[in-house]
Amino acid sequence: MKTKILALLLILAIAVVSCQKDEADKPVVLQDVSFGIEHVDPMGLKDGSFDILCPEDLTPVKARIYITGFDLPFEPLVFFLNERWYTQAIKLAPGGYTIEEFYLLDANDETIMATPAEGSHYAPFVEGNTVAKTIEVDAFVKEEIKMWVLCYEPAQYQEFGFFWFRINRIVVRTFCFFGDVCANENPYLPIDFEGTAYENVPGGLQFDMPAIFEIRAFDSDGDPLPYSPLSNLGDEDEPLCVEYPDNIDITGETFTFELWIMGPDGLYTLYHTFTVTDDQINIAAGVDGVIEFVVGDCNYTPTDLQLSWPTP
Repeated sequence: MKTKILALLLILAIAVVSCQKDEADKPVVLQDVSFGIEHVDPMGLKDGSFDILCPEDLTPVKARIYITGFDLPFEPLVFFLNERWYTQAIKLAPGGYTIEEFYLLDANDETIMATPAEGSHYAPFVEGNTVAKTIEVDAFVKEEIKMWVLCYEPAQYQEFGFFWFRINRIVVRTFCFFGDVCANENPYLPIDFEGTAYENVPGGLQFDMPAIFEIRAFDSDGDPLPYSPLSNLGDEDEPLCVEYPDNIDITGETFTFELWIMGPDGLYTLYHTFTVTDDQINIAAGVDGVIEFVVGDCNYTPTDLQLSWPTP
């Protein structure tokens, strides 16, 4: 009887080992993951515009993608087909991955586009689509994963079992404000500003003082832009510069900028609203890119925006 039991156990052990070997020898099916890129339009740097633009003659040659679990980055080549830029497919086994870094490079192996990192200055402009970013690869399942880089438009590349990445082209545009307030008896005197933050502006209380103001910025949906509101309090002798993310492939994007100025009561009052469509500012900003304003009539030369004190 013992002999039969031992023989049976031996047969079972051989069967288990054989099954484990078959499972170990089973090949892992790798999934193709591809990136689709919208054709990049040349965007030249405009002198004096304060725009942060991409270099001229942008031609991506390859991507550089760092993914957790791999010692070296993936560097698929970029090619142009049917009016679109694409990368060669990379292969990943089904499972979860984290895209740590995402770049597009030119023929000189220099980065011309990148996805901002979480916590960086430009992170708010990509609406939370920063790196690191987790993705899930499923066998033979078509997924859509958004990857954002500055200056790219959403694009998609579809093929059986492929992943594709929609990429938004965003230009971070900048323009600046600087202003003065008048306390020359029409209708206020410097003494009327006592007890307010104007006592601490450069030069102190006088008939012509740097304005203390805020810029409250909103997108086309009425949501505040990153870092809004912005204030020049404590830096009254410097222009206050505002940045906004313009998707260059969406025509007619509007942005609203409200100019709130502190008065002699120490409170902020709305004086003017600017509406910007795409990259066009609807008021002359001069060659220096700064919108200058004056509240009152103490200026001797014209300014970009002449404002009046409210009736006391």
